[in-house]
Amino acid sequence: MDLRALCRPSMLRLCASLGDTIFLLVRSGFDAVCLDRSEGPFPIRSFTGDIGGRVALGIGQGSLAILALLPEAEREEVIRFNLPRVREFGVLDEVYLRTEIDRVRQLGYAGRNTGLLEGMAGVAVPVLDREGRAVAALSVGTISSRLSPDRLPTVVELLQREATAIGARINPFDSTLRRPAQSLAPTDSA
Repeated sequence: MDLRALCRPSMLRLCASLGDTIFLLVRSGFDAVCLDRSEGPFPIRSFTGDIGGRVALGIGQGSLAILALLPEAEREEVIRFNLPRVREFGVLDEVYLRTEIDRVRQLGYAGRNTGLLEGMAGVAVPVLDREGRAVAALSVGTISSRLSPDRLPTVVELLQREATAIGARINPFDSTLRRPAQSLAPTDSA
């Protein structure tokens, strides 16, 4: 079973229980690629857009969750390569990026109620394989009013529960982990 098929039931459960849009992001070189998306009822904007969209690692909650948990040498290489790319967003600099990475590493999730996309909020957790490597992220994209401090712990807990269950079942030989674009053929939607 490939990663997209493995994650689909979790994404559908999360979308149904939370009522928000759920994203599955995977690393592809210095980027994160949206491998799947389960649409919630609230209209949102995201950095990756739809399935197949790419964003530099470090931009958006899902890609930040992946970046933060890469091995240190890989993380440093990505930061050096992506720093000029993330600066294009205007408010991101190296200090901000490193502060956010440290925050994710401490909390175990990336989350912001306000950010670069006005009125949008997101929270993401890394999906770790059996060896503890960040291979993907499950992310919730929603409107800011739906990610209150009271609701955030519940959202994080549900994401982490699904990510843990997925991580234990990841096939280390899944080609999606090496070539995510090849697995972007359409699937049955939610």
